[in-house]
Amino acid sequence: MLGGITYTQAKLTKTQGGLQDGNQAFGSPPWAANFGVGWDVPGLPGLALNGRAIHTSRQYVDNANSLKMPSWTRLDLGARYATQLSGKPLFTAGGLSPWALRAPSACQPPSISESSETMRAHTFTRRDHAALAGRILLAVCGGYAFCWGVVALFAAMTFLLGAEFHDGEMLGLILALLFYPVAFLWSFAARSLWLVSGVLVGSGGLMAAAASLIQSALT
Repeated sequence: MLGGITYTQAKLTKTQGGLQDGNQAFGSPPWAANFGVGWDVPGLPGLALNGRAIHTSRQYVDNANSLKMPSWTRLDLGARYATQLSGKPLFTAGGLSPWALRAPSACQPPSISESSETMRAHTFTRRDHAALAGRILLAVCGGYAFCWGVVALFAAMTFLLGAEFHDGEMLGLILALLFYPVAFLWSFAARSLWLVSGVLVGSGGLMAAAASLIQSALT
């Protein structure tokens, strides 16, 4: 975990005629904060997820303090995977900002040239924040549940065909590595949270149950 908070109180002094003395300086938000966290996914060696939240408080975009830019928050999500390919280390990483998929105009601070009424429309409501939090939870946990089901079913099926269980498990992990980013991104692109939950969590549970039945029948 790594984060920080900055408080700045930038005031104008000795302005022409003293007309703007005491005003907040242009482009200097009082508060700025960022917080990042990384998580090594248990059961998938080499796979790690990371996220970062950045928040900037509202600020004036002119020294006369007549026009405000609203506060904004950006959330970045990423993943990295380390393994070996032909005996050589292989490292892959990627990331995205989910709000860019949900509302492209809200993923970055509004343009200075926009009116205050237009900029106000870019801010997210509490309902939007709750929906985004739900998608993040489903993307991380639902994607993990789906991939866990893929690994379990693939290992059971290969064992049923006469292969070694651990070989099938390893091949399932390779497939899960390909499926997880797709499931993760689709969680934000899909319109319905219920659809995401049903497909990822539901199908993951069904695959795990099928794998358990196959293994019970073989033992």
